[in-house]
Amino acid sequence: MVALLQTRQAIRRGQGLTSIAISRAQSVAFFGLMCLALSLAWSTAGFSIGIILAMLGGLACLRASSLSKTKLILLPTLFWVAVLIIGGLRSPATQAWDEVRGFYPLLLIFPAAAALTSYKRLVWVAGAFVIATAAAGFMALLADLGLIHPENLRFSGFVTILTYSATMANAFLLAAVFFCWCPNRRWSILWLLCGMLHLEGIVMNATRAAMVAIVMGLVVVAVLGRGKRLRLLLFLSPFLVATPFVLQGELGERFWETRSELLADGEGISQRRIMWTAARRMFEEHPMMGVGPGNFRPELDAMYADGRMDGFPKVKEEHQQAHSAFMHVAATTGLVGLLAMLWWFGALFWCLWRKGNRFRVENLVGLAALALFLGFSLSDTSLRNSRVTAMMAACVGAGLASVSAANAVSAARKQSDGELADTASKASGSAAANEAESASSA
Repeated sequence: MVALLQTRQAIRRGQGLTSIAISRAQSVAFFGLMCLALSLAWSTAGFSIGIILAMLGGLACLRASSLSKTKLILLPTLFWVAVLIIGGLRSPATQAWDEVRGFYPLLLIFPAAAALTSYKRLVWVAGAFVIATAAAGFMALLADLGLIHPENLRFSGFVTILTYSATMANAFLLAAVFFCWCPNRRWSILWLLCGMLHLEGIVMNATRAAMVAIVMGLVVVAVLGRGKRLRLLLFLSPFLVATPFVLQGELGERFWETRSELLADGEGISQRRIMWTAARRMFEEHPMMGVGPGNFRPELDAMYADGRMDGFPKVKEEHQQAHSAFMHVAATTGLVGLLAMLWWFGALFWCLWRKGNRFRVENLVGLAALALFLGFSLSDTSLRNSRVTAMMAACVGAGLASVSAANAVSAARKQSDGELADTASKASGSAAANEAESASSA
């Protein structure tokens, strides 16, 4: 609150924040991110409180230098939010809110960029994400084995965190990154165990999209890992050994069924292919602004009713989205929303790849999370889940914090070089003046 009041006074006076106020605001944002991470799989109330605190701390830092380098993504973020709000005005309030509530945690990028300015803070937040989700996965494993009753798991976000495997995949990727960079062997063992629990949760849910996304994220880590590839291979060795056995189970069966589902016709056609076809037709009928956020399922039912989906089996009632973030955004917000989404992703990639040192672990966390998120979005609509988007935003924000730190160091070096050059030029000028004065006196 002190930081927020100082921010208000500084804005009124047209001044910047003091270093003490910036530090307090960063602490508020960091505390909010920790609450968010620890309650990710357990409490909806704690998750909401964490988002509010992180947003308040980030707002207080908005005029600070730590956020000056994120202005490149501020405009596409605000534009995308404006598109969602304007499009939501054409939809029923409850449907529009169900669609938009998964998007607003993307704004956590800014407080994360303000708060995670050190490696130590990043480790604390990443550790909270990984350990909290691993604990949830362990409890789910005990429930599946019959050792505890699911009714005793009184966690409001419990089912969401496990069934929506994008969060588990992101946590697995974080465990892999910090296993490679962690100097302490005891902590490395903890990261390895957490990674095993996360992968176990993904395999139990038999999610193909999560496995594809993990591969994309690990490719980024391997390419940019430099001297850490051997440790990454060591981390992956238990999973590589277990891969043949995994592919013989339910997850393997779903992988082998994918091709036949996508190529089948008639009654054997896959639900995902039907929804992709419906999304394409919605985009063709409403190319500019789409059918409106939250209107995908009502529009799909209307298409069945008036014969526009003749020849396709009925889609299950639980499918409320197009099972592809890009197809879903194009169908519900049209070309304007799709361009806003691509602009936003492009700005993030540009900041993380070109503006900072992409070989630093903080920046690598952001790039790997972005690659994983894009991979998952190809065949699922992960943007609709606020916990998934919050975790991805925190990782990307950590990368942007490292970009800001790298640019601040570069600016300081340039300033010091300029000051040295000015001093040298003044010294040479004064020497020349002294020589001229001595010559004239002689």
